[in-house]
Amino acid sequence: MVTDTNLIANKFNDFFINVGQSLADKIPPRSKSYQHYLSKSPCNSFVVAPTSPEEIIQLGRTMHITHSSGLDDIDPCIANPYLDLLALPLAAIFNASFMTGIIPSALKMAKIIPIFKQGNRAEASNYRPISILSYFAKLLEKLMYVRLYNYICQNNFLYPLQHGFQSGHSTAMSLIDLQDKISLAIDNNEFSLI
Repeated sequence: MVTDTNLIANKFNDFFINVGQSLADKIPPRSKSYQHYLSKSPCNSFVVAPTSPEEIIQLGRTMHITHSSGLDDIDPCIANPYLDLLALPLAAIFNASFMTGIIPSALKMAKIIPIFKQGNRAEASNYRPISILSYFAKLLEKLMYVRLYNYICQNNFLYPLQHGFQSGHSTAMSLIDLQDKISLAIDNNEFSLI
């Protein structure tokens, strides 16, 4: 049993750092490369368009604001109302990041909080890590998300029946689609196997 808070933090850190590789090691090798399943790349390339202060303000209005501050200790509930004053310098910083491909180091850092799932509280494997980014890192992430998502949609990269993690879609739609297929099979005197 570990009681020293620094030692506990280091144990969680070691576990969270290594869990990905340990899970990857359990995946059996495949005969086909992942590239076998991908379609040919489109001729056009992904370009990161610059942002504007107006876009930053608009995205700031759509973000879910909490009191959870990142390592910079800036409370999003305090920063968000003043975003119109910060938007111009933020646009310059974010555009410099887009042009150079370099994200400022301070925006890459996060507080990692272990959240208990279930089971024995003394085992690190019963916790999941939550990353709390700074408010400004979330803005930069949202700007990049908009550009990447638009590119993915324009090139039809998403599977048409991808229901989860898409705006305007839900996993309930997937269940409705399955129910429709089963009903159609029954109407056609066919068997349905899941």
